[in-house]
Amino acid sequence: MALSNAEKVRRYRERKKAAKEAAPDLTANFIEGSFAEFVGENYEFEEWIVASGFQLPNCFAEEVCTFDVDDLTERSQSGKPSLERMEFLAGVFLNAATELHEKINAFKLAEIEARIAEIEQTDLSDAEAKSKALKDIVALQGIKSSLEGKTFRRSFAEISVKGSYSE
Repeated sequence: MALSNAEKVRRYRERKKAAKEAAPDLTANFIEGSFAEFVGENYEFEEWIVASGFQLPNCFAEEVCTFDVDDLTERSQSGKPSLERMEFLAGVFLNAATELHEKINAFKLAEIEARIAEIEQTDLSDAEAKSKALKDIVALQGIKSSLEGKTFRRSFAEISVKGSYSE
């Protein structure tokens, strides 16, 4: 049976999405600095993670971290009903994901800008070097534009209903 136009388009979009997800991160070749040094120990969500009953390892902010799960202890959410703890934890994870995305984005933008600055400072008297530099600048500007301009949304099932429906 022949595919309808809508089915062809749907399959095309699925293939395109799968190819994009399988593609490597374009910023990887341009990152030279350490993410741990860039961020430092400034993770605001850490106190929320600890408050929900998890303890992050001491090395959490380090570039390479190994940790012992026996070190986890319950904190301020202990003794609360399971549903309340899980709702709290869902909010914590959303906040943590938002903060991590912002920090990763800022780090990648800083690295891309550093590579652009390096290229601008190089000697471009050689035709081959100039050609490569221009090609790299175009690629870096495209990556920078994508990092600066895009956000994405995720849909989650509603878990909190507040207010009144009886009025």
